[in-house]
Amino acid sequence: MVDTRSTADPEYTDADFQMVRRIAKQEAGIFIPDSKSTLVYSRVSRRVRESGMESFHAYLNFVQSPPGRAEMEKLVCALTTNVTSFFRERPHFVHMEQHVLPELAARLRSGGRGRIWSAACSTGPEPWSIAMSVLSVLPEAASYDMRILATDINSDVVAQAAKGTYVASETDGISSAQKASSCRQTAAAT
Repeated sequence: MVDTRSTADPEYTDADFQMVRRIAKQEAGIFIPDSKSTLVYSRVSRRVRESGMESFHAYLNFVQSPPGRAEMEKLVCALTTNVTSFFRERPHFVHMEQHVLPELAARLRSGGRGRIWSAACSTGPEPWSIAMSVLSVLPEAASYDMRILATDINSDVVAQAAKGTYVASETDGISSAQKASSCRQTAAAT
């Protein structure tokens, strides 16, 4: 294998990789297999350079110190993979619409409350897809005690998800009928 790193690239050893693995597991519950050393280098070396550190070792010691807590969050964000799309794994949404949401709709209509949690929501297509599924079964969902919680360990992607703004190419998984229905629901709510 040819080493394509420039002389300005930070020093990176197997001990550094093992420390990143330990930090990822401890801080975020992320398991990084041995085969991902190159991936870790490519994602974390940018953070090392931007922090002004000359080596991974110095950077990793810094993020584990009290003054490095803010950078620790950036390290964890660099290690996350944010694969997402609207109605990703469509069979799950079909199952939810056919088997889960009718029962939830009945509970809401009888005065109960509904809560759905989208963990690892990334930039938001999953929770927005859940909302569209809810509206397809219960168009009046906004008038009930219905909430969708969207979380992710990467605060940057959660902020993007909260905006709910996507370029057209990112909305390919949304049918024309769902887009039209969502627009009508949004207009009715404002």
